[in-house]
Amino acid sequence: MRAACLRMVQQLPGAVRAYAATLCAIAALLDGDSATANVALDVAEELRPGLSLVRLVSQITGRGITPTALRELIRDGVR
Repeated sequence: MRAACLRMVQQLPGAVRAYAATLCAIAALLDGDSATANVALDVAEELRPGLSLVRLVSQITGRGITPTALRELIRDGVR
């Protein structure tokens, strides 16, 4: 998943890359890699300042939510 996200960030044009970078951040958080998530979020914020999804994922990152808890949040949000 993370490799596919990275390819999207590298290949997509313009501001659309911000969404791909945000997906990379989520994938990194699900793997327990907050450092990579923060880099991806920085890229997303640079490409599309003020994007609400970036803000939400940044808040999740800042609170130190565990990968298991994040999976539960995502799962429960889909229901």
